[in-house]
This record gives sequence, structure tokens and C-alpha cells, in this order.
Amino acid sequence: MSLSRVISSMSTMFLSVNLKVFLMIFGDGVLNLVLDSTNQSLPQGTVKLTKGELVRFLGMQLAIATTTGFGRDEFWLSDVARRDMWRSPPYNFNLLMSKTRYLLILKHLSFAIDDPPPFRDKFWRIRQILSLWNCNMTEIFSCSFVACLDESMSLWLNGWTCPGWTFVPRKPWSMGNEYHTMCCGVTSIMFAINLVEGSDRPKELPSLDPEKKGPTVSLLLRMRKPLYTKGTDFRV
Repeated sequence: MSLSRVISSMSTMFLSVNLKVFLMIFGDGVLNLVLDSTNQSLPQGTVKLTKGELVRFLGMQLAIATTTGFGRDEFWLSDVARRDMWRSPPYNFNLLMSKTRYLLILKHLSFAIDDPPPFRDKFWRIRQILSLWNCNMTEIFSCSFVACLDESMSLWLNGWTCPGWTFVPRKPWSMGNEYHTMCCGVTSIMFAINLVEGSDRPKELPSLDPEKKGPTVSLLLRMRKPLYTKGTDFRV
């Protein structure tokens, strides 16, 4: 076997392993939730989204998010247009999905299939997906001997249109939703996430501090649940 064929075979195997790891961490529950809720949102008579097509769409989203210097439309340029550019996008999405189909999925992408509660809850659309992801990570992932709890920001500039909007000046992205996240200190894999709801949390929901230990202690107790009985050193 030639060296080029060996390298090609190894690259294919490497990509296959990466995809399997991504799908394992993403979780079947989350994938099925996004698939079912998006199909419910698609216009009547539209071809339904399949699981394979959804995985393709997610890969395209990740490719766009991790590639700088190109507009989204440039990923669908024709071969002729690409040859005329001094620097073309590294991916040709024409081989994966039409731009019309991509934009349709993007427009109707959804992750909430439950009905809203009888009381006002500004976060009801994301509670199910967060719960499914946390449960999946508790089941499939075992943290190393050290774990780190930190804060992460989801960028949103307009505080009037964002429930739970916070301003954290020390963060590179200082405005938006704040999440408490727990990561493995060896692999850097995040395995727990908790949204900071603040005063927007509905009073009808159970208290996050039932034992009255204070917000910081109750947060540490909630975030450490996946680490119980695992002998992990905890750092904040």
C-alpha cells in the first residue's frame, strides 16, 4: 500500500473516531430533541430533517464558527468563483447541502418540545436541553482527579431581550447569559453546566438552596453531584 493511501486511511479513521466522540458527548437525547422539535417547526410539506442531515448541519455550523475571514455565503461559492479568489474558504458546502436547505434548517432550528408551564418562565425553552445534556455527561463521563468550576458567558448585547442578562466586566465577552461550568482538569472536557437565572427564576420552581446554606455553597453542592464517590479534587 502506498504512503498516500496509508495517510488517507489514517485520516478517515481519525475523523471517524472524532465524530463518535462528538456524538457521544452531544448525546442521543439532545440530538433527538433537536431533531423532533425542528421537524415540528418546519413548514408543512417540507422534507423532514433526518438524523444524518442534522449531524451534517451541526458540522457545518462548527466549521463556520471556527473559520475566520469568510462570510457565510462564501462557503457555497462555485468552483469557478473559488479559482478567481486569492484565498478561498477551506470547505465547499455545495458537496454537503444546498444553501437553501441549510437556511431553512437554520430558520426553524429548535430545541424545545415540551409545552410551556402554566406560570411565567423565561427559561422554559432551554431547561429540557440543559437537563438532557447534564444527565448524559453524568452517565458517560468520569472526571479525572481534579475538576475546575468556572463561569462562562454566552454573548448577548441587548439586555432588554435576554432573560437573565448579566454584565461581567472581567470576561472577554462581558454581556449576555452567565453559566457555571465544570470541567475536567486533565482533559479540559466540560461535563456540567448550570444557567445563572438570577431574579428571573420563577418562584413556582423549587428553591436552588433548600437547606439555606447560601448561594455559593448551594451552587458548589449542585455542581459537585457528578463527582460524588469519585475521589476528585475540586478547584474553584
